[in-house]
Order: sequence, then structure tokens, then C-alpha cells
Amino acid sequence: MRSGAESTPRARTARRLPGLLAVLVLVAATCSSTTQRARELEPVPDPSDAESVGSSVPPSAVGPSASGTPTGSGSVPFVSDGGGGARARLPTEVSFDLAPGRGVKGNEISIGAFEVKNGAEFVAAFGVKGLQGVDARAAQDAIVKYINSHGGMGGRTAVPLYHELDATSTDTYAAIAQAACEDFTRDREVFAVVAGTVDSAQCLAEGKTITINDADAAGDEVFVRRLGRYYYGPGQLNYDRKAKAWADGLAALGFLSKSNHYGLVYYDVPGMPQSIPRSLEPALKKHGVTIAAEDRVEIQWPDSTPDAGATIAEIQNAVLRFKTRNVTHVLLYDVNATMATFFMKQADGQEYTPYYGLESDSHLEFQNVNVPHRQLAKAIAVGWRHQEDVTDAKPVNESERLCLDILHRAGVELPDVGSTGQAITLCDMWFLLKAGLDAAPASNVDGFRLGVESLGQRFVSPRTYRTLFSDARAHDGVAATNGVIYRMSCECWVLSGAHRAVA
Repeated sequence: MRSGAESTPRARTARRLPGLLAVLVLVAATCSSTTQRARELEPVPDPSDAESVGSSVPPSAVGPSASGTPTGSGSVPFVSDGGGGARARLPTEVSFDLAPGRGVKGNEISIGAFEVKNGAEFVAAFGVKGLQGVDARAAQDAIVKYINSHGGMGGRTAVPLYHELDATSTDTYAAIAQAACEDFTRDREVFAVVAGTVDSAQCLAEGKTITINDADAAGDEVFVRRLGRYYYGPGQLNYDRKAKAWADGLAALGFLSKSNHYGLVYYDVPGMPQSIPRSLEPALKKHGVTIAAEDRVEIQWPDSTPDAGATIAEIQNAVLRFKTRNVTHVLLYDVNATMATFFMKQADGQEYTPYYGLESDSHLEFQNVNVPHRQLAKAIAVGWRHQEDVTDAKPVNESERLCLDILHRAGVELPDVGSTGQAITLCDMWFLLKAGLDAAPASNVDGFRLGVESLGQRFVSPRTYRTLFSDARAHDGVAATNGVIYRMSCECWVLSGAHRAVA
């Protein structure tokens, strides 16, 4: 365990987010509920009927192909017209190569994707509940089939190429990411990788390959901006924007006060420690709160699955420190629900029940089924993923309903709401990839960037409340948050207040 006063943030490659596993395994934790029931499906038109699906939604923007000829995309519910959000303006003079990019051959465009084996064994090893998980390959095959029946991607047929991940592997996360990157850039050529991570994004970018990542955080804003054309996360907030939105949201919920004693626990993953002095501390100070150096604890993120025990031990020590120092309000800066899960379990064993300030990356419903409810009794959160934050959440938009219906009609099993959350995450990434390519002036890296940036507020995410893409942002899409509170009377998470815009 290292306090904020004792360590200097280090952007170590070996400790970057283990997102290749986290996205397809841990992110299944996004929606577990106390009732263990999959979300109730609301009927939508047959995805195989290109005329009926989204017929009430005007056609999405259609971009020209590499030859400059417009390509029909079909009507899709996840791209709205101007009434659903403003379209960004593209520069009047843009000069770039119109030639097709990597992975684009003739009428096909190859996309890298992942399938996971031994996911159940991995989850069981950590003693958590509600994570049976979705068949990632079957789910993505169904999503791609829908996309191809609705104009493909920029008029081309999408072809998924899968890389297998072993969730029980003892290799370092960096080695796992490197192997996947080499497969998609050296062994096989793909245009983009769905569920690629910050960990692999640099390698993929060097191979001229785009990363679509909907893991918990887009990472360091500086790093993501440096990748520029190569990194996109529709359901994400990078750490700097997340830190500001978190503090402002906690203040709106009445969590911040000069009279309380605050503690902060965070990971040493690249971008998170840097965002604290750069964004979180100024935002908290604006609301009258300063967290002492001795009440800031940095936790080492494990290099591999076998190293997780050391991380849990550090979290246990943080609990003891806060209890000894009479910290009354704890802010958990999380990654894939791990911080909240292990902190609250350790806190309960030590009879420590502080007030908690959480955020969506703690996967609130997962905590509802995995930690003692008395630990949640004084918990509030700032959320931007409705289906992961709210107990027994129902679909909130046509895009989410479409996603669930695609999978239902394909016979993809969603045994619990955790599986549903994972499936919606996959839809979110594939939907953005189609939306960006349909709006792109060319099927290459620069064309895709312009296509995504032209979406403005028009991309309707199945995973988050509102999105915004433009050339002024680092291609993370979340544009609104909402307060969430825990009610012991129903042992449930409920929304509090209205949406708050994210700058």
C-alpha cells in the first residue's frame, strides 16, 4: 500500500488495464441483480426486416465509399436525425487519402474481435456471483449479421476475425495484449479491433489499426489524445472528464461537505494518478473539500491474475488505515468493480461502515449481489450506464431494445443481467463502428475519424444516456451522468435527480 504522499504515478506498460480480459469477462459484472433475473425484453421489429426496423427513425448519415460514390446504409435506430442531437460540422477543407485502409478488400471489411474460454472458471476463482457471462462469439456474430443486413459498414460487408483469450491464463496482461495486437496487425489485417484496450491501443495504432474500447475508462486523456485517430470509446469517460463529473455529481447529491473526513483510494493504472491533481482535486476543492495526503491511498494494479492477491491485501490495509483514522466518507476510484468489491468486503469484516461515493466503474448492481447490504446503506454514486447502475433496469432507448432483440432472436442466452450488460457493451462498440463508417468519406483511418466526429450528438448508445463526438474531444463518448442512491428499504439502486451534462 502506498499513500499519495509516498508515491509518484508511473505509467508502467506492464500495469496497464488488463482490459482484454476485463471487457469480455469482468464487464459481465455490469448488471448482476439481487433477483438474478435477465432484463425483461420489450418487442421490437424483426432485425431481418430492413424496412421495418427503425422505420420511425430517419436514415443515418450516409458517407461516400473510397471511390466517392454514396453507399446506402439502411435505417438504424442507433443514429438519430438532427432532432435527436446536433450533427457536428466537419472542416470545409479536408485533405486525406481516399484509398481503402487496412483490412478493407473489395466489398469486405475485416474487424478484429475476441472470444473467451474458461470465463466461468476465472470468475469462480474470485468467489463472485451472477457472472455466468454471454457467449461473446455468438453475440457478436448476431450483431454483425444485423449490421450486414442493414447496409454493412460504409456499404461493405463486415467480417469478424476472432482472437481467443483464455481467462485463466497466468501470462501477464501486457503479454496477452501484445499477442492479440500481433495477431491483428502482423498475422491478419483488420480495419479495427472491437474490445481492444488502452493496453493494446498503442501497439494497434503503430499497426495503423483502430481500437474500439468500451471498458471502464478511456485511460489517460493525454495518452488517448496522442492516439487521436486510433481510439474510440462510446460508453466511456476518460479519467480527467470522469474525475470532474464525479466530483460535481457527488456535490449535487450532498455528499461533499467541509465537516466530513474524506479518504480516497485509487489504482496506479496509467492516467488515474495523474488525473487526481490535474482534475479531481481542483473539482473537489471547488466544493470545499480537500483530501489530506495521508488519506489518499494508491493501490497497485496486478500485472497478471495470480498477482491479484497482493492487490487485495493492499486494499485490506487501506480499510484498516481509514478505520484507524476515523475517515467517515470514502471515495473509491474504481476499475471494473474490483475496488468497491474488495474494499467493501474487507470493510465489513473489520466492522467499518463509512459513507461511500462511487461511480459507474464500480458496477453498482454487481455490488448489490456481492457485498453485504449494510455496506451499501450509506452509498451514493454518479452513474452514466443506466443498465449497470439501476436495479432491474428496463431498456431506456430504441438502441438498447434493438440490441437485446437481435440477441434474443439469434438464441443467444442471457442467463442473468450480468450477461445482459456484457452483451449491451458489445452492441455499443459494434454500433459505433457502423455509425462511424456509414458517415465516413472513406473507409480508412482518417475517414473513420471524420465520420465519428461528424456524429456530434446523433449516436444513440445502448449503454449510456447521451453521447457527444467531435474533433474537440478525445473520442470518448459519454455526455451525461445521473445521480444514483441505494435504498435499504428495497435493497436497490435508484436514480436521483435529472441528467447532468458532462463537459
